Amino acid sequence: MKQRVGLSPLAGLKHLNRLEQVLLKSEVETLGVDDGIACDMNGHLVETSASNLFWRKDRTLFTPVLDNAGVAGTMRARVIETAKLLGYKVIECREQASVIDGSDEIFITNAVMGLVPVRQYHNKNYNDFEACRAITLRLTA
Repeated sequence: MKQRVGLSPLAGLKHLNRLEQVLLKSEVETLGVDDGIACDMNGHLVETSASNLFWRKDRTLFTPVLDNAGVAGTMRARVIETAKLLGYKVIECREQASVIDGSDEIFITNAVMGLVPVRQYHNKNYNDFEACRAITLRLTA
């Protein structure tokens, strides 16, 4: 996505100034896609227009570190905790969007929709939702 998320001393906190998310959602609608991945002003992964982002490579889950931008959602915290209980290594990282291209799985989370697998990113289709399924089953048990 072209719209970037600004760096903020309020990073990690949900607050009432959601203008960036409104602009992101507008871009998503213009592009005619379900959602889009947003980066900060430095090009580092942050979130989607309304969700936290996770991707998996082997038995390691990655999620953007949210110390400069983004919202550390309650479901994100539950996913991190549950993934560790299930034996996944979880790394919060500062990466460019291209790192996702080599992932085995992508999913997004928020408190309303829970965990949602990403079935396509760019031109790559995903059908291995091992972590998303396991974490969802654990959270709903």
